Amino acid sequence: MRKAAETTPPPASGNDHLPELITKKQAAKMLQVSTGTVDNYVADGLLNKLKIGTRNVRFERGEVEKLARRL
Repeated sequence: MRKAAETTPPPASGNDHLPELITKKQAAKMLQVSTGTVDNYVADGLLNKLKIGTRNVRFERGEVEKLARRL
């Protein structure tokens, strides 16, 4: 019985259509660059940032992955 539970996918949360958001530090790690370079990519229009509240910035994981393939 335990084996069946391990192979069963988790239930849908209802938010499957929402993009996964990551921090600037996570984006920098994925791109193998500094956080300052991530800021430069945003300034150059290579990457879009999403402002969450007044101080937090996030990036869509898919967009970061796409940029990583291009670089």
